Amino acid sequence: DGKRASGYYYVVGTAFIRAHEDEPTRGRVLVLEYLPTKKTLTLVAEFQTNGAVYCLAPFNGRLLISVNSVVELLEWRQHTTEAAAAAAPQGRSIRGDFGSSSASSPSPSLSSSLRGGKLERIASHRGHIIAILIATHGDYFVVGDLMKSVMLLMFKEESGTIVEVAREYGNKWMTSVEMVDEKVYLGTDDNLNLYTWKRNVASINEEERQSLQVSGSFHLGELVNAIRRGSLVMRIPEDHKSSGSGVCSARRGAAAAAAGGGGG
Repeated sequence: DGKRASGYYYVVGTAFIRAHEDEPTRGRVLVLEYLPTKKTLTLVAEFQTNGAVYCLAPFNGRLLISVNSVVELLEWRQHTTEAAAAAAPQGRSIRGDFGSSSASSPSPSLSSSLRGGKLERIASHRGHIIAILIATHGDYFVVGDLMKSVMLLMFKEESGTIVEVAREYGNKWMTSVEMVDEKVYLGTDDNLNLYTWKRNVASINEEERQSLQVSGSFHLGELVNAIRRGSLVMRIPEDHKSSGSGVCSARRGAAAAAAGGGGG
C-alpha cells in the first residue's frame, strides 16, 4: 500500500532519452522512501531495464512493469549474504524542497526489509508492439498496447511464467484500460471511443475463449488518458461498492463516472 511505519514508499519508472534512438534502450525502476518528519526522499533501490518503463502496477505483492514491448514481473527479494547486502548501492537523499541532492548513509529509520533486498525479475512476456498500459484484478491483468488493442494475461506460480489467456484480434491505439472484474474490461482509444470487452469463459470453443469480444462501444468525443476505480461522490452506497464503478479523466480536464454491473 506504499506506507510503512518509517514513511511512504513510491516506485517510479524512468527512461534515458537519446536523440539517435527511435525508442529508449535504457531505463530504471526506482524505489523511493519519503519521511514526512525529516522531509527527505531517499533512493532505496533501483532496477535497470532494457528500455523505457511505460507503466507500473502492483500485482499480488509483486510489481508489474511494461518496458517497451515486454511486460515484466518483479519481486522484492532479500539479500542472502552479508557480502551481497554490502555491495548494494547506498541510499541517496533529497532534502527540503527536493531541489538539491546529496549522498548520505542509509537512515536508521528505514525498513530493514527494504535495506536488505532488491528487485528481481521473475517472469516476462513478449508479443507486444509497445505495452503502455496495465490494469490488474485478482490473478489476471490486462495490457493495453500502442497499436494491438488489449490482451489478458495471468501469472502461473507453478511454472513461474506469464501466459496469454485471451486478446482482441484487432488494431486499436489504446489510451487507457481498466478491469471491472476478471471477465469484463474497459478501455479507450485515440479515436475518442470507449469500449467494453467480455471474456467468453463458458464457450466450449477454444478459439472463442481466447478471443475478447467487444460487448459495447461508445463515441465519447474526448481523449481519455486514464480510467481508475472510484467514485465522484464521497460515500459509495453499500449496494454499489461491488458494481465496478470507475472514473474517467479526459485530456481537457473533464471527468466522468462509469458504473457497471457484475461480470455475469
